[in-house]
Amino acid sequence: MPLTVIYITHATSLDNEAGVASGHYDTALSPTGVEPARVDYVDEPFPGGESYVQVVARHRALLDEAAGRWSDGRILLVGCHAAYVALEHLANGAVIAEAVARPRPWQPGWTYSYDEHDRRA
Repeated sequence: MPLTVIYITHATSLDNEAGVASGHYDTALSPTGVEPARVDYVDEPFPGGESYVQVVARHRALLDEAAGRWSDGRILLVGCHAAYVALEHLANGAVIAEAVARPRPWQPGWTYSYDEHDRRA
């Protein structure tokens, strides 16, 4: 049975922009967090970071491991826009570049069904 993934986002905070890890407390959102910029780094890594293709590979490994442990379970994933792109690709078959470019309407969360045997490129 497929793994159910509940995905919720976080927004860009002032600490994010300053390079401060702030996962233990709430912090104010920056202008970037209020109006996220869409930058297309599908194949080339973001400076000092990953490409969307690399993000998809990392999320695939995570979801494969989770599906192997809890094949009919449910997990919660909190992430950024790149996690959304990875889930849209891995669970729904979206083309990575199209998922990056299209607007993502805000909502409280998304539910995905992930089957580790349904290998998407």
